[in-house]
Amino acid sequence: LRYARARADVARVFVMGGAQIYDAALRVPEARRVLLTSIARDFDCDVFFPLRLGDDGLTNWVRRPREELERWTGQDVVEGGQEEAGTRYEFQMWEKID
Repeated sequence: LRYARARADVARVFVMGGAQIYDAALRVPEARRVLLTSIARDFDCDVFFPLRLGDDGLTNWVRRPREELERWTGQDVVEGGQEEAGTRYEFQMWEKID
């Protein structure tokens, strides 16, 4: 992230976790957007994404419409999510607002 700050020619930086990496990246002021795969199933795990997006307490993060996600990524996104191997999931975009 420090490298990207120092470079004017870097337009987008993508961070791929674990939880501690996500947490550190989200503390950087330039972190304005989260591309999230929301999985509609419970799994036995002990590590979680550091933000609970969609909870009422996080008023500075708003979910953007599917069409905006498609424009930003340049990819088609299935409305309402999709299912694979019995697990439903949905691609979402969240943006930090001031």
